Amino acid sequence: MPLPDTASFDWQACLGTTAVTLRDWDWQTTEGVPVERSRDGQDIRGRARGHFEHDERRMHRDEGARRALLALDEHGVRRGCGRGESDVVEMLPGHVVALHGLERPDLDGEYLLVRVTHRGDAPDEEQRAPDAARSSRYTNTFECIPRTTPFRAQLAPPRPRVFGPHTAIVVGPAGEEIHTDEHGRIKVRFHWDRRSPPDDTASCWIRVAQVAAGAGWGGLFLPRVGMEVLVEFIDGDPDRPLVTGCVYNGLHRPPYPLPDQKTRSTLKSESTLGGGGFNELRFEDARGSEELFLHAQRDLNEVVLHDNARTVGRHQNFSIGADQHVSIGGNQAITVAGNRALIVEKGDATTTIAAGKCTTTIHGDRAVTVEAGDYTLAVQAGTYTATVQKDIKIESVASKVEVVGNDTVVLVSTASNIAVAAHNQAQIVAETESLTLQGHTDVALSSDTTRVEISAPNEVRLSSPQTVDISGATLRLTALEKIVLTVGASSVTIEPAGITVSSPKITSAAIGTHEICGAMIKLN
Repeated sequence: MPLPDTASFDWQACLGTTAVTLRDWDWQTTEGVPVERSRDGQDIRGRARGHFEHDERRMHRDEGARRALLALDEHGVRRGCGRGESDVVEMLPGHVVALHGLERPDLDGEYLLVRVTHRGDAPDEEQRAPDAARSSRYTNTFECIPRTTPFRAQLAPPRPRVFGPHTAIVVGPAGEEIHTDEHGRIKVRFHWDRRSPPDDTASCWIRVAQVAAGAGWGGLFLPRVGMEVLVEFIDGDPDRPLVTGCVYNGLHRPPYPLPDQKTRSTLKSESTLGGGGFNELRFEDARGSEELFLHAQRDLNEVVLHDNARTVGRHQNFSIGADQHVSIGGNQAITVAGNRALIVEKGDATTTIAAGKCTTTIHGDRAVTVEAGDYTLAVQAGTYTATVQKDIKIESVASKVEVVGNDTVVLVSTASNIAVAAHNQAQIVAETESLTLQGHTDVALSSDTTRVEISAPNEVRLSSPQTVDISGATLRLTALEKIVLTVGASSVTIEPAGITVSSPKITSAAIGTHEICGAMIKLN
């Protein structure tokens, strides 16, 4: 549409953007860096002027390149604009007009109308006047850009902004106490929301700020259904909510009554579903009553990959309702400065050393009392040695003491004597073979009050390569059959029928009287 020659036109140019960079953070990506898209360009003099926007608002598709192109086109519209006046009623935004014969020939060409402002009036008296008497009362002003420049309208109106934090109630499906997704997001219902029901359809998924958020580590406390939470909006954008905290209210009271328990700080959870239990880490800071309290509703697992040091300034108490198992891969040392008591009320106490030695050192006394039952010490392989600096006493109050060896039982005194004493009788019995009493010098059998008896079912032998000395106030030898005394070829045989003396030579001598008596005496 050509304009009449009477139309005025002027061109206004300004320095504008020739390059656009869009950048934003997409928290759902795994790249860990902001996403950036650019469109570069230059003005007619070859210079580049860039524009940077940090809020690209990418959703689920990578439209950054297209958005950068659209933004560059939008800035291109602002770099130059033609303005003029005319009385052509047909001018409308979006139409193309051809301008020719302008004061600047370089401006001749086709332009796209982007804005047209119409002005005019038509009084009634002029409407009734003849055509020759009528005057033109209409004019317009317009703005345009070269037809070759892509037109991109500015985004209007701007996004609404939400100023300040809001509170809302966490919602979820019926019957659920914790409603979240794989990102730890929750849904809420704002107090001013009159349309949304109080369920999982009340809002979009909203991220929750935590004390730390690393790659597989950090802190995690998910607000539960019914809690009142604090919701803020990133850059004031209502489409970018973020839960930044929780607040107590009249329904959800603090864990401990305030201000009475104002010195307590706690991290306390509640069992789900249904409640009734809790896990808690509590700090009590009242002077003189400081306490660190740890409560596990069920299991407590502790993992230390290196060292674990624990210092208790006063008492320590352990109470275990069932079993305790301790496994130590290396050494164990226990030092007790005072007393130590180990009480097994029911059951057995077993100590097993699979390989190695067991050494017990006692600087004072040691007492072992078996109140009921037996005491057994078994050495499966090796030797049992008990060494004391003074006496060893093995006493049986009601019965006997047995020392049994499958091969040999040896009692050795390296420096002094061995005494076997009994209140009544002392017996040394070899049940199957011989019994030998052997001394390096003398062997003495004595009785302090009555007698010493040596008996055997077959023979009793007293032998010595030197002298056998038998002495006493009275020496009595009694035999049921006979007594034989033999020295070389000489012998004396005493039988119930008589006495026979046989020797190569017999000498009978007396210092005093020598009497030989008998019913008959024969001398040959």
